[in-house]
Amino acid sequence: MFTITFAALMAGVVSNFLLLTNVSYAIPLSPPSQLPAIKITSPHKSQQIRVGSNILVSGISSPPPGVSHTGCTVSVLLNDVKPYQKTVALGHGGKGDYSVWHYNITHKYASLKMGQNKITAKISCIASPSNLTKFNSVNVTGT
Repeated sequence: MFTITFAALMAGVVSNFLLLTNVSYAIPLSPPSQLPAIKITSPHKSQQIRVGSNILVSGISSPPPGVSHTGCTVSVLLNDVKPYQKTVALGHGGKGDYSVWHYNITHKYASLKMGQNKITAKISCIASPSNLTKFNSVNVTGT
């Protein structure tokens, strides 16, 4: 004697229905996560900067939907010289609001070289199950 459970019976009915109607359905395993946004607004792409001078890097950023701006930080680096340098938050929301930010690159951190240089900004936001990170870079020319 066969005992068929309701779940097994329904699985058979549904699979037969899908085969007969030639329709397929995608079942998402997890909702897609949206990333934060970041943009370097100064210096501009291909801007010429005198070697030996400080570089004021500024920009804008925003957290992904559902993440507080205070759950994010912004940092920059020049020519992949690590560690990343934490920027100063200038947003209207106070100390942790990186919607507007800046960092003054000086020779104490890294020096601009002759020719092409790469400035990278990174926003990192605390999220679960893993933190969300996005990058933006501009190339400038040392003269």
